[in-house]
Amino acid sequence: MEEKPVPEISAEELRQQIEAGSNPLFIDVRQPNLYDRSPTHISGDRRIPPAEFETDLPDLPKDRDIVVY
Repeated sequence: MEEKPVPEISAEELRQQIEAGSNPLFIDVRQPNLYDRSPTHISGDRRIPPAEFETDLPDLPKDRDIVVY
C-alpha cells in the first residue's frame, strides 16, 4: 500500500472547521505517562499510544476527519 503524506492543519483552521460543523475524532498519541500527568484532555478523544496506532488504524472511522495530536 502506498503511503500518503499526512496533511497538517493549524489550530485556527481546525477551530474554523469545527465552528462550520465539522466533528472530527481527536486521537491523543501521547505516551501513557504523559497522558496521565496532563491536566487537560479533549472531551471525547481517543487515546492510542504510538506503539498501538498502526494496529488500531483499521478500526478508526472512515466517515470522519481524524485529528492526531
